Amino acid sequence: MALGIACANTANPEAVSMLETLLEDSVDFVKQGAAISLAFVLQQCTKNNEPKVEKFREKLMELIKKKNNEMVLTKFGCIIAIGILEAGGRNSVVKLLSEAKTIKRGAITGMF
Repeated sequence: MALGIACANTANPEAVSMLETLLEDSVDFVKQGAAISLAFVLQQCTKNNEPKVEKFREKLMELIKKKNNEMVLTKFGCIIAIGILEAGGRNSVVKLLSEAKTIKRGAITGMF
């Protein structure tokens, strides 16, 4: 989650790669956090500037539609992730820095 919040709205390729690996983990709690974090990182991305965003959306829908009752945490994380990706009709973002690129302490505190 810390990686997702730190790299929110950046489409950082290294963060995306790490979080995609965690999305395939065997522990549901890890998958939940990875889905939410990856949604933070890929906010406001289109397939033109980050091709992986479409595959991520498809993966989320696939996990939500699975009929496995043992994956409740993962499904919840995927639903939250879709909500983050679609926030404000794809017009809202998580912004933790000011226009002058200084850290907004209140925004970070609120996010945590």
